[in-house]
Order: sequence, then structure tokens, then C-alpha cells
Amino acid sequence: MQIWLYILLVCVLVNLAATAQNTVKVFGVVSDSETAELLQSATVKSTTGTQAGAISNVYGYYSLNIPQNEPTEIQVSFVGYKTQKILLMQNADTMLNIQLIPGIELDEYTVSANKNTYSSITQIGQLALTGEVIKWAPSLAGENNIMSVLKTLPGVSAGKEGSSELFVRGGSHDQNLILLDKSPVYNLNHAFGLLSVFNSSAIKNVSLFKEGIPSEFGGRLSSVLDVSVKEGNRKNYTGDFTISTVAVSATAEGPIVKDKASFLISARRSWPDILVTGITAGNQNDMVLGYYFMDINAKTNFSVRNKHHFYISYYTGQDKLFAKSEATGQKSKMEQGWGNNIASARYQSVSENGAFNDALLYYSSFNEFETNGIKSTENTTKQQNKSELNEFGFKASREFSIGNYFKFKFGADGLLRSIQPPYKVSEENGYSSEIKNAEPVNQKELAVFASAEYSTKRFDIVFGLRTNMFGEQLSGYFSLEPRFSVYYHLSNTFSVKAGAMRNTQKAYRECQVIHGCQQPVILNLSHHGKLLWV
Repeated sequence: MQIWLYILLVCVLVNLAATAQNTVKVFGVVSDSETAELLQSATVKSTTGTQAGAISNVYGYYSLNIPQNEPTEIQVSFVGYKTQKILLMQNADTMLNIQLIPGIELDEYTVSANKNTYSSITQIGQLALTGEVIKWAPSLAGENNIMSVLKTLPGVSAGKEGSSELFVRGGSHDQNLILLDKSPVYNLNHAFGLLSVFNSSAIKNVSLFKEGIPSEFGGRLSSVLDVSVKEGNRKNYTGDFTISTVAVSATAEGPIVKDKASFLISARRSWPDILVTGITAGNQNDMVLGYYFMDINAKTNFSVRNKHHFYISYYTGQDKLFAKSEATGQKSKMEQGWGNNIASARYQSVSENGAFNDALLYYSSFNEFETNGIKSTENTTKQQNKSELNEFGFKASREFSIGNYFKFKFGADGLLRSIQPPYKVSEENGYSSEIKNAEPVNQKELAVFASAEYSTKRFDIVFGLRTNMFGEQLSGYFSLEPRFSVYYHLSNTFSVKAGAMRNTQKAYRECQVIHGCQQPVILNLSHHGKLLWV
């Protein structure tokens, strides 16, 4: 580790000496001119002088250094958008927000094969998809499924048939960190695994890190799936309505204050159960079986002086299996259900020196239940078995650059998790009682991370370090997780990428109603390979 620190320090000193000329920083965000949606992975580069470049991050933020008081042309491009060129001559650091126009202007071209496969993608093991790609991907009974698309990518295995779970590089499905707007998702499946909880109508970007996981992510061994929800159209009111053989969905978005604030709401629900229960309604002594799932995505955001941005996001989803019957003077009903509730509040800002700041507070829960109830003219009884997981957490980071070759990011995150093993709630004629076989298990986690990236046209090196504390009092476990990746472009047809990382996972076996266990098994494990379960 000391050797890599020494190499990185030498690179910093050499570069700073070589770039001692006066420069100014141009920074801001790249967005869609028609919807104001932020664009991830847009290319911003100068076409004069040193021809330095930058790639916008997941929030559309970029930072680029140009010569002071010298005419410099900036070129901004993104797939599916018209390339924009801007001529600048600045004497101080400047914020420049760029809006790209969708569409491509084409002249007459001849298409032919070419062996030159120069790639500027330096992130090892990252696969990225946009919401539009997912919409047009193959679907099940008319319903798009992000997980089905990801299973077709290299390094990802589908696992068992009829499941949305991913098996990445030989790991198991519980070794993947699933994030929705940076908040963890604990239940991934709708319809017993045939569909996922992600509604493609509300999804903006999807990134899967199979290896070379950045130091800002931790807690899982195999991969990170980072799903981002659209911010909402800040220009115009739009929406869509779709119906398939499985579900019906509706999405609406638009400005609250034009160019400053917007909203998005998307709802989806399966509908065959409505048809079944409608046909059998009123039939005496017949048992009606049914199943449905639903989910809602909602998001709103607003900006202050183009430097301070606020986002509030909410997701709720549930699956429910039920059976009900009605006889003379008596009704009975059985339900089994499970679902997620996720809420988050995010604040982002751009400092005067061009640094990008990000802070997030979130709440994520998963619950499941079984309910049996009988109602008659003389008596009403209800018994319910429940188990749940609740998690509160925060994440904060700061990203900045020195010159055009060095980029740094550091931050911290923490969580408080409570796991409630199954307990019973009984009600009879308005009186209720509760029986708990085990008390909730509380877990705390605190992590600090930092990364440094040195990048030129042909060479890129990233070094990161994450430290983690875990336990009921943050003293049960401590780990160091170094991350390292290097990229070198040798020619137009050959490049080399390599990386190494150490991940740790603190695990628990969730005690579910269907398992019939009395308390969860808590594990603290750390090693380089798969997570072993007992």
C-alpha cells in the first residue's frame, strides 16, 4: 500500500510542475435542453491547446481547466444529441451549465468496418444502460424488466429460472448492493421473481459495477447496481399510459416552476386479479384466489441560483397473495404480502472553486406479513404474523479536481438498521394482543472513503481506500478496503485494464415468516471470496 501511495504522490508532484501555467476552471452541469434532465457520461473537452477533457458524473457535473485569458473552444457531445461548440476566453473560474439538443445531424456517410476500437472508458467492470435502452429491450408479456436486460451482459448469470436475482462473477444474489437513487433496496422481486420492482417508465440510468467498485460503495462482495430515477421534465408537461397483459402503468411529469422545479410520479399495478374478483363477486360459498403487485415512484426537485439543488424521492411497492370466501353469516380472508418503502432527501451544490458536494438522508424498509381473519355476526377474529427491517442512513461526499489530470473524492456514510424477527398480533372483538419471541436486533455502520484519480489521454490510474466500522456499538468489526485500477491505451487497437479490490460484507440471515425461525442469525464475516452462510 505504501508503494502505491508513493507512486501517486510522485505523479501529483510531476504533473503540478508540468502544469504550472495559469489556468482557470470551467465547471457546471450538462442537461437535456427539452426536459432539463441531467446527462451522465457526456464528454466535455477543449479542441485547442492541451486538448484536455472531462466526463460528466452521474449527476451531469463536469469540471475542466482551460488557459487563462486565451481563446479556447469547448466541445460538448453525448450519444443521441447534437454536438455543441462554445468559444471561451475567461480570466477567472466560471460556472457554465450546458444544454444539449436531442437529435443528430447527418451528412452523407459511407459505413464500413474498421479495426480501430479506441475506447475512452477507463472504469473497469462498469456497464451502463439508459432508460430508453431498457424500454426497447425484450419484455415479458409486455412488461419491461431491468434485471432481464442485465442478465444478458457479460459476467452476469441469470441463476434460477423465473427470478430477478443476479449472480455476478460467481457470487450469490445476496452479495449484490442494489440502490435506488442511492438508497438500498432489500426486496427486488415482483410476481415471485418474474418482474423486478423497477418501473422502466421512471428509470433514467442504470449502472452495474462488476469489479473495480469505487470506494464510495461498500458492504457487498460481488457487485453494485445503481438505479437512478428521472428528475422530471422542467420544460413541459408530459406523460404516458401503457397497458400490457400483466399490468397497467401511468406516468406524469412536468414543471412546478419552469426551469427551476419539477415533479415526476409513476404508478404501476397488475390488473388480472381485478378481472377475476369481478367475475366471481357475489358467488356464495366459493373461494376466490388472487394476487397483485403495485408500486409508485414519486420525485420532486428544485434549484436555487443554479448552484443549490434539492431532491426528494419516494418509492413504495407491495405484492399480495390472498384467498377469501363468504358463506351465510360469515366471511373469511387470508393474505400474505411483502414490500418496500424507500424515502430520501438529497442536497447538491457546486462551490465557488468548482467542487461538487453531495449529501443524502434516506429511509428504507422491508416488511412481510401473513393475516388470517374471520368475521361473523357474533365474532370477529384476526391473527397476523409480521417481520420487518428498517434502516436509516446518510451519505455525504465532496468531489474536486486539480488541473485537468487529477480528480479527488472523499466522504462518509453511515446507517442504523433494526431487524424485527417475526411476531404475532391477535385481535378479537376489538381487543388486541402482541407476542414477540425475540427483541429487535440493532446494527450500526460507519464508513469513511477517499479516492484519487490521475488521468491523461492514454493513461488512467485510480486508487481508493474505504474504512468501515460495524456492530451494535460500532466496535464489533473494523475493516480496511483498498481499491486500485489502472488503464493504459497502447494503440488504436489495443489497451490494457487491470484492477484489484478488497470488499467485506457484514451479513445477517433475515428471519422471515415463511422460515418459521425464532430469531435471526447475525454474522460478521470478512474475506476476499464468496460470503459463507451458516
